[in-house]
Amino acid sequence: MSRYTAAMIKDRIDIIIERSHAACPELGTDATRIVGRALRLGALFDQHLSKVLARHNMNLPTYRVLAALRRTESPHQLTPSQLLDALLVTSGGMTNLLTRIEAQGYIRRRPHPRDRRGVLVQLTVLGKSRIDKLLPVYVAAEHSLLVGLQDKEKDRLSRLLRKLMLASENP
Repeated sequence: MSRYTAAMIKDRIDIIIERSHAACPELGTDATRIVGRALRLGALFDQHLSKVLARHNMNLPTYRVLAALRRTESPHQLTPSQLLDALLVTSGGMTNLLTRIEAQGYIRRRPHPRDRRGVLVQLTVLGKSRIDKLLPVYVAAEHSLLVGLQDKEKDRLSRLLRKLMLASENP
């Protein structure tokens, strides 16, 4: 599909914008063009990555926990708060998620050596082996989501998204 053709095709957000503008023309749609597409892309990306991981008997939340732990130095452990920060999520459901992952043998929770009330979540040998096998699969799936973009476009989009994230995280 040429760039000209792709630019002329309407997506779901274009339709929402048209309807919103018809209903309330005074509100403007500049933000919806970006925020709507970012939200929709996030959902589509999660769906695609979930399908890829499901073929390997893994779900996205479990993968993300294992990957976050794998990115840390050996012995691959974080406190639950650090894990939340690494996952960029809120705490809702984290305890249940960790319980399920621990039951699979991928992590273990142990007392924090310097905080009697705290725990450390640690990647097990089985968890490390599992995530090391899935990392190339996941990265390939991420690449497949960007096939419609040239390298220069990927670089530009990445820079723009970073700029937007920094502005949103530090208003």
